[in-house]
Amino acid sequence: MSSKLTCMILAGGPGIRLSSVIRDVPKPMAPVAGRPFLEYLLEQMHEAGCTDVVLCVGYKAHIIENHFGDGRKYGVGIRYSLEQDLLGTAGALALARPLIRSDPFLVLNGDSYCPFDLQALLTQHQARQAVATIVATKMQEASPYGSIVLNVNDAVIHFYEKNQTNKVAYVNAGIYLLNLVVLDMVPTGKPCSIEHEVFPALAGRGLYAFRQPGPFIDIGYPTSFEAAQTLLPKLLNSRQIGGMKVSLCS
Repeated sequence: MSSKLTCMILAGGPGIRLSSVIRDVPKPMAPVAGRPFLEYLLEQMHEAGCTDVVLCVGYKAHIIENHFGDGRKYGVGIRYSLEQDLLGTAGALALARPLIRSDPFLVLNGDSYCPFDLQALLTQHQARQAVATIVATKMQEASPYGSIVLNVNDAVIHFYEKNQTNKVAYVNAGIYLLNLVVLDMVPTGKPCSIEHEVFPALAGRGLYAFRQPGPFIDIGYPTSFEAAQTLLPKLLNSRQIGGMKVSLCS
């Protein structure tokens, strides 16, 4: 199904927390090892066989559109959803709903990266009859991100906010598989956060986690952005075997 799956990438943020290290570009265009971060996500989708991509853009959208165009250079097809006003992560997805061609559909945050098995994610989502599935990875220091509490069946039963959790815990890796019905929960034309409003409302009501070992690479803070400069190339190089690139999603 991955070839028919629509992948929505949330790429509209200005990167306010990164203003000390990047200026005048959208956060997903921040350079990591000499390349815009968003390129790595598009390559990840190409390798997974997920080639129908919608970029949810907003802040300085023209920079992203001029760089990526229709996506053919990256082996995917790109369409764009332009956010005129800040609508939050859920609001941006609801705005782009007419462009979604699959149910469920995939969502990636444009400022984080985590290797994951796309086919296994789809299989678990369907087997559990989930409404939404969050890719979750265990962090040794989870307090900057908040954490997810799971039961024995990987159902999400509670969320802890930042700085309210133990150091070692599962965190949201910024990758979601959502049924279209989730967007019915989003108010039209109003800001809404999928992390802080939609997911907590779904806890215990068809929301599951899909555990992956990581690593989780985030560029949202100056310190994590700096760390990504070496972590992401190291991760990609570790998946080179005999000169052949191993899929990050298989």
